[in-house]
Amino acid sequence: MALKYADRTAESTVTVGTGDIMLAGPIDADHDSFANQFADGDTMPVVVFGGGKWMTFEGRYNSGANSITRINFRDSSTGSPIALSGTMTVMCAWGAADAAAVVAAAAVATATAAAAVRTDTAQSFSDSEKTRAQQNLGLAAVLRNYLAGLAYTAGGSSNSFTIAPGVAADKANTDMMSLSAALTKTNQAWSVGAGGSVDVGANTAASAQYNIFLIKRPDTGATDILASRAPGMASAVTISNASPGVVTWTDHGLRADCPLKFSTTGVLPTGLTAGTQYYVKTVTSVDTFTVTATPGGAVINTSSAGSGVHTASAFPVLPANYTIFRRILSTFTDGIGNFIPLIQRNDDFFWATPIGDVANASPNTAGLLHALTVPRGIKSVQVKLRGLYGNTATSGTQLLVHSPLEANQTANSPPGNGQFRSNGIAEYQSAELEVWTDNSSQVRSISTASSGDQLWLVTSGWLDRRDRDA
Repeated sequence: MALKYADRTAESTVTVGTGDIMLAGPIDADHDSFANQFADGDTMPVVVFGGGKWMTFEGRYNSGANSITRINFRDSSTGSPIALSGTMTVMCAWGAADAAAVVAAAAVATATAAAAVRTDTAQSFSDSEKTRAQQNLGLAAVLRNYLAGLAYTAGGSSNSFTIAPGVAADKANTDMMSLSAALTKTNQAWSVGAGGSVDVGANTAASAQYNIFLIKRPDTGATDILASRAPGMASAVTISNASPGVVTWTDHGLRADCPLKFSTTGVLPTGLTAGTQYYVKTVTSVDTFTVTATPGGAVINTSSAGSGVHTASAFPVLPANYTIFRRILSTFTDGIGNFIPLIQRNDDFFWATPIGDVANASPNTAGLLHALTVPRGIKSVQVKLRGLYGNTATSGTQLLVHSPLEANQTANSPPGNGQFRSNGIAEYQSAELEVWTDNSSQVRSISTASSGDQLWLVTSGWLDRRDRDA
């Protein structure tokens, strides 16, 4: 509800404490009562002062009790809400910060209407003025899932990468994070600024996926870049009472050594503690894994069933005082832990050297799932493929490559449901494809042939929305 305002409205009060303020009548004949100026439920700016102390806040008038309820605290002589005592004055009035914000908002609106906004000088407002103006104009504090800039560069097989300046909303959409200048990070343990990037361990692991995060310290506003095996995702899970304890998370997409923590509405199985840092030990299937207390450590056994709803959060291990984060891309290391070259164009990522992920596979009518070298654990990406298909036994066979997010498909059913056709025995057809993977970076192929299939798939890149659709 918009705030209302009334001139010369001021009453006295003898209210004690921090509750509703009981009104005792106008302070003199030159001032009016709140009852004459406001209806029940109206909100207004309020200043209360007396006895060497003061406070400003948004208030709501209650006609039945002839009182004012404090809604939103603004400022005070102590910097926090005060307890009333003695006889004090209650006035409908703007505090300094609110008045400045109203003036700023009005100035912007007037200048815009007159098409006379100055561009030759910067406008400067304090943080509180910006917040007040934003509230008065009805603007959202955080643009949901926003991300701009923050492009990735890693030339050649290198132990470092650079992130360009940019802005992003954090994962929870509670704050905006800004990287004001390009920042180069290495494959060593994380340090502030230009230096290491890795959240766990002394350096990056070989042949591993690393997810790159923009992180922020809300207490200072400082931002930095962090690389983690964690994808920044969370899900409800079940945990078995067994040796070892097995975590079930449908299509989790996690890899060994991924950090994670558990929380619960009840009690976790014995052997696990809520809020403790754990790591994926072994990925036993696309839906299950075991955990360990340290990377590469002993598997954890559970000895009770626990109770309630359990949640696993595969979030990065943040440095001290950094509490908010946003995944801005995912990349990979080579056999010695260097970052493999990637080319980024907005949300599209391309391997500098395409990767042959599927060689001479025979899906036939049974179908096959193929794991590709693209990010996993981040819901899904749209993979860019180059393929070659033929059949050595039958002519006229057709083949379909599709997303496992769909129900299992049948090649050429309905007619046209496919991308490849082998017109003759051992005749091959090539094609370029774009297919959404599942969370485990897989696609599925199936053909009309009972035998003789030969399929090659080369991964050239992928589309990663980078949590814009979360």
